[in-house]
Amino acid sequence: GFLSFGDWLPLVLITVFNLSDCIGRYMLWFEKWWPFQYIMAKHHLVGEIAERNTGIHELKHFKSVIWWPTFMRIIFFPLFAICIIPAEKPYLHSDFLTCVIVFLFGLSNGFIQCATFTVTPTVVKSEESRNAVSLMLLLAIFMGLTLGACFGLLVEMMIWILSQ
Repeated sequence: GFLSFGDWLPLVLITVFNLSDCIGRYMLWFEKWWPFQYIMAKHHLVGEIAERNTGIHELKHFKSVIWWPTFMRIIFFPLFAICIIPAEKPYLHSDFLTCVIVFLFGLSNGFIQCATFTVTPTVVKSEESRNAVSLMLLLAIFMGLTLGACFGLLVEMMIWILSQ
């Protein structure tokens, strides 16, 4: 097929993911660039409303930049499944399309993680709370990596059992 990597595919996929993850993280690197300006845009609250609504409610695009992309990543589960099932000849057996899917997955991963780490500490007022929020984000990342690795092993075991 077009752009077949053969035995090199796992290495190419890891490289594509890491590069696109890095690109996704750098999308918020420059404060003057539109992604940063968009994500950090705040509502102009006045008077009593401003006193009651401190924190997350001030950010205009929090849901559209953090929550919706995070939930939309669920689409990658069936996409990855059709790339590996059935084991003999997957439904999507194009290395190029697999690389495109992994590129988009890595790009969204880097952007969402960077956006979360950029935005979340700004929605609390005190310095102690910002430090606590940052530590909770780190804990969430490490737990996600651990649970993701365990889930991957479970999926691999299930695929092995189904292919027997």
